[in-house]
Amino acid sequence: HTFAYFGGGLAVTAGAAATLYTSGVANRFMAKSPMMFLGVTFVGTIGTMMATMAIDYQSTVAKHATWLAFNTAMGLSLVPICSMGGPLLARAAVYTGITVGGLCAIAACAPNDKFLNMGGALSIGLGVMVVSSLGSLFLPATSAAVPIIPSLSLYGGTILFSGFVLYDVQKIILHAEQDESVPYDPINHSIGIYMDTINLFIRIAQILQST
Repeated sequence: HTFAYFGGGLAVTAGAAATLYTSGVANRFMAKSPMMFLGVTFVGTIGTMMATMAIDYQSTVAKHATWLAFNTAMGLSLVPICSMGGPLLARAAVYTGITVGGLCAIAACAPNDKFLNMGGALSIGLGVMVVSSLGSLFLPATSAAVPIIPSLSLYGGTILFSGFVLYDVQKIILHAEQDESVPYDPINHSIGIYMDTINLFIRIAQILQST
């Protein structure tokens, strides 16, 4: 059930991004007010994700409505990369699918605690990546660190989110097997690997564009 929601969420997100891009509505909004577009997509994505995770899975209609809203908001946030072109994004989607599929298979076959111990290191790595990205806003243009930061975010982020796939898949398995006192929520547990895949897809698309 978790992986069904994971795949369904990616399908909704891809459909929303393609529809919003081809209709031109999101493009006009983005061109007219880039900062407002960024703010709306950020608040919309975070807000709908938090709402989805807060609603009990037994509240079927509300839970699925916020889940669809979250996937649609994520699709809106991906509209800017649609300008890379369909062929490139299709290749990126295939490479992402192969990567995530392989990592999921490895995590599923490995001992249950093999990658769960990576949680602390992954969190530190994510913190370093966020801080370095924000730090670039305050560094002078002549700083030697400025050219390094995009590569750190791109290639370091690819490695980091690959690690998160391994970690999140094993966490899904652990909770599915051990959650007895609390009902298992497949939608909430699908969000982690969904976000990992989106982040990998963006970085793989950027790598393909730069080569």
